[in-house]
Amino acid sequence: MSQQPAPRVLFVAGMSPGDNSTSHARVLRDFGCEVEIVNTKPYMLRGGRMAAWLRFRTLCGPAISELNREILEVAERFRPHLLWAEKPIAVRPQTLERLRAIDVVLSCLTYDNPFGDMGEPLWRLFRKTLPAFDLHVVPRRGSETDFAQAGARRVLRINFAYDPARQFPPPSGWSDTDRVIDVSFTGAPHDDRAARLLDLWRRHGIAVDVRGDRWERVLSGEDLAKLVTGPGVWGDHYQERFWTSRICLAFITHANRDDTAHRCFEIAGSQGFMLCERTDALEACFTEGEEAVYFSDMDECAEKIRRYLPDTAERERIARNARARSLASGYAMPDQFARVIRDLRVHHASIPEPANLPPAIFPAGKFPAGKFPAGRPVPESAA
Repeated sequence: MSQQPAPRVLFVAGMSPGDNSTSHARVLRDFGCEVEIVNTKPYMLRGGRMAAWLRFRTLCGPAISELNREILEVAERFRPHLLWAEKPIAVRPQTLERLRAIDVVLSCLTYDNPFGDMGEPLWRLFRKTLPAFDLHVVPRRGSETDFAQAGARRVLRINFAYDPARQFPPPSGWSDTDRVIDVSFTGAPHDDRAARLLDLWRRHGIAVDVRGDRWERVLSGEDLAKLVTGPGVWGDHYQERFWTSRICLAFITHANRDDTAHRCFEIAGSQGFMLCERTDALEACFTEGEEAVYFSDMDECAEKIRRYLPDTAERERIARNARARSLASGYAMPDQFARVIRDLRVHHASIPEPANLPPAIFPAGKFPAGKFPAGRPVPESAA
């Protein structure tokens, strides 16, 4: 009996070492897929800051044409079964038509929200190409409706996911002595986060240790010096923030119309203690008081910080439970992406089965449509 060929995946994304797209490509290779990468970032950033600024707004010019030409040249040589595109804002409709003509299944993963309230001009071309994809993969409930109304053929919702190769528990023996930060926030100053963190500091006397880029645009002087301890962190330093913080603060990005936060799953995967803005979707993923702690306003946030900061044992118990829930409910990147591959194969028989696809956490039919990611109960032995 002849061995089934490995799925050939043309992976198109803007990639840098240690970023999510790099992890995504690695996960597909771990599944047993042959992955050929077209990195869009060098094309989009070519010519310096001003040229890139114009390119993201106009989505035209020689660099965009060269990018689309490379995608087609690689496809002609590689003959992929599947296009896996991530935030393909510069991929032209004609390119997708040519790929479809050589029997490539077209899939798109979009973590950001082209229908959000960020006011970003870079989605103009994507909205035109959106109906051409066979499958759109999105992480928020509202996107299911938005994409469908914009003409999407099919939409699959998955969780934001943590990368088990980069987010995992701290070394054995890790204790509060190693957690040198009381309360941390790692991320960008979206929405009114600056005002909320200032409120914590000025009214409640709680100075959050902030790491991230662009905070100098919304804070200055004493406020910037008091709260922001450095720029964004990446790679091992990113996970170390969760390990070295007693409380890891997380916010929902309302301008993206998010109902969960990517960072919540990364904190839980790293076995950190998570204090996050309350949403129904997050409460379905992590049980309040058992696997996470939530707040609805900054007064409640301050109350929870005062409640849990001195209680090391309770913080550690909740952090362990969050990690256990992440494993039991399949919040890791391989589990989420395995759902995507299985969905694609159900609808597209031309895609071979990867040799190392992990077993399904959720057997078919276990949960009604639209109820994922409620998860299954955490086994007592895991908690």
